[in-house]
Amino acid sequence: MYASFTTGTYHFLKRLIQKHEHKHEFHFMKNNRTTVVYYEHERKRSIFAAGKTYQILASEGTFQTKGFVTMEHIPVASDAVSAFLGQAKNRFPDLAGRLGVVAIRLLKQVKKNEFVVLTQWKSDRYEEVWRTSPSYAFQNLQQFARQSAYFAERPFVNKYYMVVEDEEVIDEWEEHEE
Repeated sequence: MYASFTTGTYHFLKRLIQKHEHKHEFHFMKNNRTTVVYYEHERKRSIFAAGKTYQILASEGTFQTKGFVTMEHIPVASDAVSAFLGQAKNRFPDLAGRLGVVAIRLLKQVKKNEFVVLTQWKSDRYEEVWRTSPSYAFQNLQQFARQSAYFAERPFVNKYYMVVEDEEVIDEWEEHEE
């Protein structure tokens, strides 16, 4: 199973997926910088010309239309991938069982040794409570990634809110960004 993402404005992305809406379930997410559309599929090739495709290594739960999403991007040195994967798969049940988690995916980029822990939370408050809890140090997968010396290949987290498909809300967001 695979997952793909791409970014752009909501209206552009909505037009982009129109001819594929009957084949896949698309999930729109937004933060103050961009809109992301995400979908899961069987074929290795994505419908997006510009985007990233990941293999789904572990999965729990079903994405909902409302919620808060974190994407923890974790680049891993090539000689440390198997050790990282062992730790990640070992910790995955704990990650999926955190209070407030609706759905979670462990993803590996098809063309690179970059992993993403994609988590949908009931709200941003649940993620904040987890990040400030004592269990964060034990459950945070970034600690198991041997990092590159190259600064641009450091772990980072993007946070989004699921987009409620209400055109008025979308228009307000895009006007606010300009």
